[in-house]
Amino acid sequence: MRGRENWCLGRTNERRWIQRALSPPQQTRLLLIDGPPGAGKTTLARFAASWATHRGWQVFWARLELTPRGTHWRLSPDLPGFRGWLLGTPASHVRRGGPQAEDHVEKGPSDLSAPPILPTPGLVVLEDVHRADEGTLERLRQLHEGQDPLPLVVLMTARRFPVPSQLRTLRRLLAEDANLSLGPLPEPVLRALAEQQVGGALGPQLKARLSQAAGNPRLVSEFLDLLHRRGLLVFTTRRHPKATSVDIVSDLPRELWEELAERAWDLSAETRHWLKLASAFGSEFGLGALAQLTGRHPAELLILLEESLAAGVLEERGDKLAFGSELYRQALYRSLPAALTAELHREAAEVLKALGAPAEEIGRHIRRAAQSGPQPEAVAWLRKAASELARFSPKEAAGLMAKSVAISSSSQPDFPELLADAAAAWVAAGEIGEAEQLCRQALAHVVDGEQRGRLRRYLIEALVHRCQIGLAAQTLEEAEAELTQGGEQRPSFEAATALVQFLRGETQDLAQEVQRIKAKSLEWGDSVAISRSLLVEALLRERQGDLGAAASLAAQASAYAANSSNRLPPDPLPCSAQAMFLVDLDRFDAAQALLRRQVLPQHGWWPFWRFIVGFSYFWSGAWTQAAREFEVGMDEALRRSIGWRVAARGLYALIRYSRGDRSLAREWIALADAEMAGGDHGYRAGWLTLAKIVIADAEGAVEEAAGWAAHAAQWGEDGGVWATLGPWVIRCMRRDQRAEMGSKVISRLEGLAVRSPTALGLHAALQMVRGLMEDDAVVLEQAAMSYAQAGRPFEQAFACAEAAWSYAYRGAEEQAREHLKTSLGCYRELGASALAARTQDRLAALGVRLTSRRARPTSGWDALTSTELRILRLIAERRTNPEIAQDLAISRRTVETHVSHLLSKLSLDSRWQLAEEAAQHFGWRLALEETSDF
Repeated sequence: MRGRENWCLGRTNERRWIQRALSPPQQTRLLLIDGPPGAGKTTLARFAASWATHRGWQVFWARLELTPRGTHWRLSPDLPGFRGWLLGTPASHVRRGGPQAEDHVEKGPSDLSAPPILPTPGLVVLEDVHRADEGTLERLRQLHEGQDPLPLVVLMTARRFPVPSQLRTLRRLLAEDANLSLGPLPEPVLRALAEQQVGGALGPQLKARLSQAAGNPRLVSEFLDLLHRRGLLVFTTRRHPKATSVDIVSDLPRELWEELAERAWDLSAETRHWLKLASAFGSEFGLGALAQLTGRHPAELLILLEESLAAGVLEERGDKLAFGSELYRQALYRSLPAALTAELHREAAEVLKALGAPAEEIGRHIRRAAQSGPQPEAVAWLRKAASELARFSPKEAAGLMAKSVAISSSSQPDFPELLADAAAAWVAAGEIGEAEQLCRQALAHVVDGEQRGRLRRYLIEALVHRCQIGLAAQTLEEAEAELTQGGEQRPSFEAATALVQFLRGETQDLAQEVQRIKAKSLEWGDSVAISRSLLVEALLRERQGDLGAAASLAAQASAYAANSSNRLPPDPLPCSAQAMFLVDLDRFDAAQALLRRQVLPQHGWWPFWRFIVGFSYFWSGAWTQAAREFEVGMDEALRRSIGWRVAARGLYALIRYSRGDRSLAREWIALADAEMAGGDHGYRAGWLTLAKIVIADAEGAVEEAAGWAAHAAQWGEDGGVWATLGPWVIRCMRRDQRAEMGSKVISRLEGLAVRSPTALGLHAALQMVRGLMEDDAVVLEQAAMSYAQAGRPFEQAFACAEAAWSYAYRGAEEQAREHLKTSLGCYRELGASALAARTQDRLAALGVRLTSRRARPTSGWDALTSTELRILRLIAERRTNPEIAQDLAISRRTVETHVSHLLSKLSLDSRWQLAEEAAQHFGWRLALEETSDF
């Protein structure tokens, strides 16, 4: 392995600083290099000495050496007169525990020797001046003040902590360009240094280890040296003789870590002992947690850890202490005996639990205790911790249970119960594929009827989340045969049966059955069953079109789920239904806020929550955000085997097609069809049908669009879907179908509008359908205005296009052109270029074309854009820039830019003049009183 002679790599700027600073001096000049241990201070000092030697300078090197009498300076070459002049007497000592009177001799400036005569410029390197005595630091200050004009450069190195007060004073006296602070090396430079030392390219494992060195070259060098000496480097030579790859073995021995912990920093054995205990907490830890773990007072611990803070091994990070280098922390941690490690983690988990630490942090210690401890105790620890963490951190609880299953044997008596607990944890964590597999595995081992019923309930939950309603119904039938009539799980099973019946479309007499189940669940006090029965009741109300009542019932179901005595986290389905109904009621922001409130910090999003957020973005016109939510949610849903994907696939396909990506749109529609054929319930599948209708219409496939429209009109889909689907069904039906189907669609929308009076989208859809059936341009125009009021730009664009078509058919080209402009504007804001082009082509067939845009003047009132006019009105209303930015949902800087353009275009000088001119030009009534912030 190569040496370290080139370890100034990556310090190009620092070497240039040294070269500039070592210009031939006329009098004594002081330079200081500071930085953490191992940052390369000594290496740069050697570079300075080499550079000065090549130019004929005299070079002296002084370092502090430890002797039985304390620490003292040793100067090389040893020139007694020069020593006395520069450093005081050789007998001046620095003691860690304080100097003894007989060992300490102080000399004032009057006792120092006269300055020697240097025939050439000189360089003196003083290492670790943070350990120097007060006499030396005082002498350095005098030299800086120029009392002895000797052509000499004194280059000092020091650590940043601890720094004596006199050294801080000296540092402040130095010029800014006389102090060089070293930081960590960038990771690419550190890798280059390592490759230079080992003589080859770094393999992935070695590269990963060195990335933990926090940019410290000394730590990297020590680590590589130990690996080389112990024969733990693996060299792989490829065809090219210089293409050598160097990696490490997968499992490094404990002895290597022990030696690295001792060699990396000059720390006492006692300090290393406390650091090893602290390393069990991870990269950072609280002093209180370490104090409870060790039974020491925090103030006492801080004194014991002061040496590590001084060495830079630890650093302050907020209210915690943190290891500066993860590689060194790993060295300390891996040098602990395995049995001690397990006990430390178990006790650390108890300490963190008492301190209220995050659940995932506690679970991490429990898992590590299980990896190192005896198996029976480890399983017990894991199950206990998972039970306590399940409601607050289901993902962490699932991980603990998975670990307990992995280290258990199927021959153990409690193994079936362990599998059941693990299945429950995975269902709660939303890892549905793993949960279903565990449930089926456990059913093969469990004999007890109560446990089998519990497992089948978890399996039904998993199948419902997968949207495999047929399989869920089959599992319910199997469970029914094993349940006793009065068993405590009976209400939960009956509520689950009601939900499955609804999702299968078996709604006859279901409302009365749900009321019976709810009454029975209240009698039993089963909050899970109450929540599910309320959810089914809400879904029935939605089907009837009473969206307000549906949202209220879903909110009650969410409250029961949240207040359940069950150890598991709340059921996500009631919250999902409530958010979906809010979207139907055009309350898009409220739906998003509800879901964000429900997200547990350690739980995260259920994928179908992301789909619902995507739905709200889609209908409110934020298609870019909607596409992102659909993509992220779909990836998560596929990874976790969660269903309810059909509607999201349909709307995402519509976005992609509208933006020109036809192949991806068709791919997502094909995947949605395959999922429905594979058993997916297809909740809100009307939106997939909508996508098929719109795409077929945009491509001119009239018969295909009519076929999908006729298909959609036959089934009674959920109420909220018809706010968009209804008008498209009528628009794309054949003429011979419209009379019969149109009356059915109008009747359905009338019932929905009556039962949900606040759902503006449904009222707009009713107007739209009537306008299409009667070919009434005025009614279509009113529908477009209602859609705009509801905040639904996609439907507004569609309604405006139909109104334009109706006006054009009657020869009213001017009105047609105005509505066409509005429709195209909406489509362009959505980024739906393909739909905009299709709309333009349809109206062009009737002779309606937009004229070329007149060039806007560059000055005067006609030069103002619509946004500038809105800002001008707000200025006239005495609104400040921050208020305008908030009202228009733009940045403050954007407002400032628009105000500047207004002043320039109108040749005015102030906001006052803008307000006065606007009042005269537009006849606005303005309050022009003096205000301080105008």
